[in-house]
Amino acid sequence: MASIFRKRGSDRGNCQSGVLVALLVLGYNGCGCKKYNCFCLKRSWIKERGEIVTKTELIDMLDKYKMGLLSKATDGTIDDKYYIQARNTLLENISIKEQIPKFIKSCRTADEFRRYMQSESGNYAGRRKLITDSINRLIEYIEEHFDEEADPFLQIKQYKRVEQIGSGGFGSVFKYHNDCLDMDFAVKIYSPIFVSSDEQEDGERRFFREAKMLFQLNHMNIVKIYDAGRMAEGPFIRMEYIEGYDLIGLQKKYGALSFENSLKVIRPILNGLEYAHGKGIVHRDLKPSNVVFSTKEKLFKIIDFGVSAFLDTDNNQCH
Repeated sequence: MASIFRKRGSDRGNCQSGVLVALLVLGYNGCGCKKYNCFCLKRSWIKERGEIVTKTELIDMLDKYKMGLLSKATDGTIDDKYYIQARNTLLENISIKEQIPKFIKSCRTADEFRRYMQSESGNYAGRRKLITDSINRLIEYIEEHFDEEADPFLQIKQYKRVEQIGSGGFGSVFKYHNDCLDMDFAVKIYSPIFVSSDEQEDGERRFFREAKMLFQLNHMNIVKIYDAGRMAEGPFIRMEYIEGYDLIGLQKKYGALSFENSLKVIRPILNGLEYAHGKGIVHRDLKPSNVVFSTKEKLFKIIDFGVSAFLDTDNNQCH
């Protein structure tokens, strides 16, 4: 990429145009509190966001989280950063999403949680019972149903789940490594958090529609798809893993681009879109995070056709 673009420097003021993007990075630090009843990041174990959590680690985390929730609900303290990070870890674990208590799903901060508990019960005993019973049921479910071998790729010896590389309202994306091929793959699992059964069914249809569309596309500027199916966690698509960065990372790395350099980004994107349109497919969600530069192939690739539509060329309509 260095051979294509110059690093951000003194010539930045001469750039005529560029990719306009913004990136918000959230970081968590320990609170440093030494109070006995303070459950902060320094006192309590918690997995880093995106790391794989084992059954034992998940139960251990829930036991510690329960003590923090009990403290907060009875006028004690729990560090808000710890509360948020532990909550995110639970919500990202799509194998247990249906069993997570409502007060965890609906309360985004520790203060929201306290207000929720105060509205549920006017006394400490009632709050302790609600929290203890709910978390204990979740732990029992994990002990009985959480199967670390339910992932079909993990049952194939050559596959190893490396890390979580993305998440959102649709579910999660994981990086896998195939030892026999010495190749990495991206596996997108559809498992939204807050949906009704009808919405889940409709979402799965749209998810497999994406897979069907991508199977039809074979272009150097569009991510490749290899497989689709179902696993215990939900429907999945196995696709090409792209080592590199999106246009947000590009702008952060090189700054605003000159008109000449912008064309080096725009042209391959247009080539990919033209090819997809020729197959009757419109992306409909093209944005900086959905275009990735492959540092290995030195190519820009369009990803995430999740909200794409088939184009009815006769009526000039999408459906």
